[in-house]
Amino acid sequence: MNDVRKYTNKLLELIDEGMYDKDFVINAALNALSEDEVAQMCRNNDMFLFQEECDGCGDVFYYEDEVDEDGLCDNCAAFAMEQAAINLEEEAYAAEAEEMLDDWNNVGSRHHY
Repeated sequence: MNDVRKYTNKLLELIDEGMYDKDFVINAALNALSEDEVAQMCRNNDMFLFQEECDGCGDVFYYEDEVDEDGLCDNCAAFAMEQAAINLEEEAYAAEAEEMLDDWNNVGSRHHY
């Protein structure tokens, strides 16, 4: 019969027999995996101490640098910055329109008659 976990089972057996140290095997396995594979393994096994939900989209993040101090992921932070820029433009336009209404020389002014 073909053992699908032949190498895994053999390695676990060698660890149990004391041939290999667990820390050595852990380091070897983690070094062989990509960072994304390690992250996925940690997520699958609830191994992260840090877990934060984005206040904007609700996605869950496992690294502190994925969520900013405002509780937003990169995508939501970029969207918030765009919205803030739009709001500033709208405020500037509203202030300019208000100024024109108070300009005595402007034909559209509320003071012009």
